[in-house]
Amino acid sequence: MGEPASGPIGIIRAATSALMGRQSWLRTAGRTFDGKRDFYEVLGYQRELRPQDYRARYERGGIAARIVEIFPNATWRGDGEVYEDENPDVSTAFEKAWQALNKRLALWSMFRRTDVLAGLGRYSVLLLGAPGKLEEPLDKLKPDDLLYLQPFAEEDAQIRTFITLETDERFGQPETYQLTRSTESALGRAHLSRVVHWTRVIHVADGQLDDNVYGTPRLQRVWNYLDDLDKVSGGGAEAYWKRADQGLQINVLPETKFSAADGEALADQVEEYIHGLRRVLRTRGVDVNTLGSDVAGLNPVDQIMMLVAATMGVPQRILEGSERGELASSTDKSNFDDTIADRRMSFAHPVIVKPFVERLIDLGALPEPKDFLTGWPDLDDLNESQKADMATRWAGLNSAMGEVVVKPNEVREVLGLEAFTEEELAAQKAEKEEAAAQAMQQMQQSGGKPLPPGAKPPKVPSAGTTPAPAKGKGPPFAPKPAEEDEEDATLEAATAKALTLAIARGRAVLDTPALRAAIANRDVNAMHRLLYGSTLRVGEALTKDVARLL
Repeated sequence: MGEPASGPIGIIRAATSALMGRQSWLRTAGRTFDGKRDFYEVLGYQRELRPQDYRARYERGGIAARIVEIFPNATWRGDGEVYEDENPDVSTAFEKAWQALNKRLALWSMFRRTDVLAGLGRYSVLLLGAPGKLEEPLDKLKPDDLLYLQPFAEEDAQIRTFITLETDERFGQPETYQLTRSTESALGRAHLSRVVHWTRVIHVADGQLDDNVYGTPRLQRVWNYLDDLDKVSGGGAEAYWKRADQGLQINVLPETKFSAADGEALADQVEEYIHGLRRVLRTRGVDVNTLGSDVAGLNPVDQIMMLVAATMGVPQRILEGSERGELASSTDKSNFDDTIADRRMSFAHPVIVKPFVERLIDLGALPEPKDFLTGWPDLDDLNESQKADMATRWAGLNSAMGEVVVKPNEVREVLGLEAFTEEELAAQKAEKEEAAAQAMQQMQQSGGKPLPPGAKPPKVPSAGTTPAPAKGKGPPFAPKPAEEDEEDATLEAATAKALTLAIARGRAVLDTPALRAAIANRDVNAMHRLLYGSTLRVGEALTKDVARLL
């Protein structure tokens, strides 16, 4: 009778079958035209990749290291927190215990390192340095008994056994690991190996799809592109060396008799000329000719990096760490920040932070909270230039709308300044109202012309009286049709509004007659020139205010 399909034997057979299926797929990857053409073989691509391969490329390749670290570094940047109560003025027993643990073991830094190592293979583990034998389950743990945390990559934390009991809630998950560590010292190389129970580690896998144990190495999908990059960059440098350094052609004349010693001496000189600092060849009966050369042209590094960035889902400028224009870089940063925010919610918290906290709660190392959340630092921290630009835009929004959309204290918060007090805001409001009232009075009493400094406005005749005509002149007010009266009233209102706004914004000088003429003629361009001032936003806002009155 054959072995049953279920049970431990069946699980082993299923795992073996899946492994053989993947290996079979790897052997056929890159084959086209019914196997007649093998791109992997022709282009020199490695067919099967191991954790050791990822580690070697990570340690020697700058771009590979950037690919592995860019997501973890952005995800864990700053100092996050785990809290129970959202009120910042309340510190629960759980929060105090967590803060003490974080201060002692630098948890956020450990999480980042574990995340990086997870990208160098299919998973990584974070070892809890607790008392007891490593191969035995960890049942209880006091807060002070957690002595250290140590991350291990897949190559140093091989899964030794799996849980095969089908009724176990961890069915199919690792049961024990074989942790190894090699260290070098003056006494030689030491190799340590221990069996560790799963309760003493936190298993971290990134990019899981159809497997709850193994994720996807971050270098796997871009490996071929990195090979191409090495070919292009290394080949381009070698080609430049060969083309820029002109070769030599040694022509021995037919009538020359060369002894073995002469040949060796000439060969030594040529070797020294090529690889050393010699720039003179002493010859006899030999013609030395330089070979022509061309400087190597542009190579497709940028195209390869574009493919790498697209595969990773990272803007190329972010991946390369370069800024090519403020607008593009701002858009790229916004998109990348969204990606990191999603990663924090879908990976960092549920895969690393939450299992770690829950494990410590189950072991008794942390008090049990009602619930806990992970707080992350802001991603969109603005520099000084961005803060100033944001404040200017908000102030311009108020001007364009003709009302307060963004309050002054909200603008000051963006700039990192202290908020105005209620007394300061009231004083500013009173000052603006006084300036507006003075401007209106000046317009009404001077016929639209600004008064000279120190001059007093003329007295306004009382109601029901007619001002006396000036000497030698007729009546000051000629009768006008009703339509002209309405038009003049609109003109006066628009001019007064423009002057009020100009004074409120600190415009000391304004050509009021010219502005009146521009408003009367509906000349928007002229209004813009007069109201432009020192900043475009203020000018445009004033123009819109006046145009809205018309």
